[in-house]
Amino acid sequence: MNKNFTLKRLIFCSNVLERYRQGFTLIELMVAISIVAILATIGFSTFSQSQLRARDAKRKQDLRALATALELFYQKNQRFPKDGNATGTSICTYGGAGYCTSYQGDNWIPELTSTFINRLPRDPVLDTASPWWQVAGYSYRTCGPNYNAPQTYTITAMLENPNDPDTTGKKRTKFCTGQDMSSITGWSPNLYGISSN
Repeated sequence: MNKNFTLKRLIFCSNVLERYRQGFTLIELMVAISIVAILATIGFSTFSQSQLRARDAKRKQDLRALATALELFYQKNQRFPKDGNATGTSICTYGGAGYCTSYQGDNWIPELTSTFINRLPRDPVLDTASPWWQVAGYSYRTCGPNYNAPQTYTITAMLENPNDPDTTGKKRTKFCTGQDMSSITGWSPNLYGISSN
């Protein structure tokens, strides 16, 4: 074996070991911390966007399940559940005259019992009190002409992603009166809606 080559290897290895015994320089530590911070920021923003999209997907799924339950109710009763439009006062657990919201309650459409849906869905995070057309949660409303035997309905949810292609600002969803929801003054363009008509 070549003694010169072995000696060079030993000197190189001892220099490397000596350097690591001394520790890292301040610049090396700052570079390493910066790289970790950049990777953490990228990971966190990606994770946040994924959660937002997952919550919006759940909202859409909940409204489709609610629409199915409403159709089952209609098949049995030849009308949709009342929301209080007939009396001018809400018969819903939460809401106002003529609309029901999922705000603070599980039984927010009282006539829609467990016969039609096991449990009424609630928004994953945005259940807040507000007017039904701006509701940050789920809402249910019927339209006339006979409010004692509603024949049309609209259910809505507020989506968190303003770029979602299913929002009323991007998709021409009809209100139960037949009016385009995106053209109604004061309504959020981030609504996702399903109507019976």
